[in-house]
Amino acid sequence: MKKKIISIALASSLALSAFALTACTEKKEQGGADSDAITVARVTNAPAVFVDNAETKYTDDAIMTDTLVYTYAADADVTVSLEAGEEFVTLSEREVTTEGEISTAEYVVTAKALGDYTLRFYDGGKADGCLDLTVRPAYPEDPNFHSLTYSSGNPAIWTEEFAHDPVIVEADGKYYTFSTDNFGDFGYQVRESEDLIHFNYIGTAIPNTGSASDHSVFTDGNAELQPVYDLLSTDGNWDGSCWTLWAPDVVPAADGGYWLYGCWTAAFGQGHSIIFQCHADEITGPYEYVDMLVYSWDGWQGTPNAIDPSIYYDADDNMWMAYGSFNGGIWTLELDPETGLRKDGYAMEDMVSGTRLSAEQRYGWTLISTNIMEGPVIQYKEDVPVYNGDVKQFDAAQMTYVDRYYMMGSQGSLSSDYNMRSYWSASPNEGFTSDRGVSGDRVSGSFSWRVVGVEATFLRGGYDFHIPGHNDMITTSEGVDLLAYHNRSQLGGQNHYLFVSMYALNSKGVMVMSPNRYAGEALREISEEELLQYAGGSYAYIIVDSSRYDQATNNARARTDMKLEADNVITVGGEQAGSWYLYGENYVYIELNGVEYYGVAMPAWIDAYGKSGITLSCVSANGEDCLYIDSAF
Repeated sequence: MKKKIISIALASSLALSAFALTACTEKKEQGGADSDAITVARVTNAPAVFVDNAETKYTDDAIMTDTLVYTYAADADVTVSLEAGEEFVTLSEREVTTEGEISTAEYVVTAKALGDYTLRFYDGGKADGCLDLTVRPAYPEDPNFHSLTYSSGNPAIWTEEFAHDPVIVEADGKYYTFSTDNFGDFGYQVRESEDLIHFNYIGTAIPNTGSASDHSVFTDGNAELQPVYDLLSTDGNWDGSCWTLWAPDVVPAADGGYWLYGCWTAAFGQGHSIIFQCHADEITGPYEYVDMLVYSWDGWQGTPNAIDPSIYYDADDNMWMAYGSFNGGIWTLELDPETGLRKDGYAMEDMVSGTRLSAEQRYGWTLISTNIMEGPVIQYKEDVPVYNGDVKQFDAAQMTYVDRYYMMGSQGSLSSDYNMRSYWSASPNEGFTSDRGVSGDRVSGSFSWRVVGVEATFLRGGYDFHIPGHNDMITTSEGVDLLAYHNRSQLGGQNHYLFVSMYALNSKGVMVMSPNRYAGEALREISEEELLQYAGGSYAYIIVDSSRYDQATNNARARTDMKLEADNVITVGGEQAGSWYLYGENYVYIELNGVEYYGVAMPAWIDAYGKSGITLSCVSANGEDCLYIDSAF
């Protein structure tokens, strides 16, 4: 699932979020058909249970137990049974409380072994949808990532390479990524995955769009996107050099199938661009042209560049499209959820004249007024926990819950200091801010798990995190929050690769990203014993306080001499350097060399060592810097 997301609660005290449950046999996105959805209950906590698969166990029994909580009309009788997976979990008796016209039911789910299970909902004995879930391992196992190789001439063997500006869609039990077609055939690249770890290229989304060497389909008047070409090529800035279709997005269509939103610009680095919509019956295409939505005819005259469309839904299911790139800022348009086109109905002739409509009428609302950001993506989350108390003496009563729209974007040069930033707002179309205002809180920049002074060794995977960015935010049907982004991998390399990493929200409600590639893990409760004993309490750490290697602390390289001590002391190189506190279920507070960081402890596959472990991903209190800490073996 993506875009219109109300996050699944992975543990009852981590997040008390409500969400509309989709079918267990056909997991669809917002707007898609759904033949088996739960209609009589609203699930407020989906169970997430784990079994410790480590050789030496430092978890406690809490990770094996969680609750299923849902609400329903008090005059109904909504029950749940374990339809499949008896060998993997047990389901307790139901406990019900009623207040007014609403009843709340709670079941306890306890894990026994790794495997899939199904919870079936009944209304007065009549089946009414179900929920497929998995007992996950406490630590991810070796994902056997594809090697990051360069196979330029043969798309048939592409995996994650050449995926620029990716978005991921979950459909029909699989995951599909769409990305910019700046390498290979035109029409947007499509990849398929069953696990969000291994992707394989399967073709292009929009047929009949030419290639890097042959544009005759457009000049002959026969292209699928012919209307877009016909209008854009009359723009005074058109120079015939930019045939790339940038940064797509794909969401389910109201009447079935899928809408693809794409963009084309008259010339690279100019603000004269068009966003268009296509439709396909199947997720993989072929997509057929439908209409154009916005044309940035003004060309960066205080107005947006109409590229990088990203669809999201607000708390009332209203449909929006965020877009924009660098000069002119980030904007949003409200769309008609029945057609996926502009709600205001303005046509292209209204876009090309400054006399008919104002800039606001043509372009919508300004989300962030900046000239340093592009690639917006927005996700709505209900009941985000924000802790206002003392981290050293955790008091759950000091936790408040807020509804937020989270926006991410990428800043900096595409070749030197590209990096990801985050913002939040209580509104879908205004008020986005961060601890750093319009600059955004840092989510990532260039960094490497190579050790300081040992450039040629240490990193088993053979890659760096080089100018990562232009990401998507997705939440899977099992409630795992992930970022998909492109990474240029090798230090100084320019080839784009699709990377996926888990993300979480710290106790201030600010986003942090795992500094490791996703390997099938999920957010869960972490114990102090794990932090102290797993890998003997030894950690490697990186401070990312710039968006480029050569300007960051230790050139954004790792040091491997950090230890978390039992008395909440951090030592580096055997000398006291700060303090740490674990609070709530997995929140962490780190004070290192006088800088305060707030983060989340998560399980992770530590590819630098080829082992599973724990990562602590933190952002400084002022939003300027990231602190990444991985188990070191």
